[in-house]
Amino acid sequence: AEAGMAVFDLPMYVNAWLGENGWRQPGINYPSGGPVTVVLDLWKWAAPNLSLIAPDIYIDTPEVFGEVCEAYNRPDNQLFIPES
Repeated sequence: AEAGMAVFDLPMYVNAWLGENGWRQPGINYPSGGPVTVVLDLWKWAAPNLSLIAPDIYIDTPEVFGEVCEAYNRPDNQLFIPES
């Protein structure tokens, strides 16, 4: 992200394929290693040059949709939803 931003002054972000969709087995039902809510702090620490981490939200339940939005809307991560 740092090298890319040095060439193009654009925000760099990653999408998160969420486990909150009921796909509870990382690596089997959804890709493992992504910036899901339970490891968001780790991703923010390990990838400080990312502008933000964005959730792909395909959740029908309004309560869970809101919980995911709250988890990604933090002082160090502006909420951006590229896919929903």
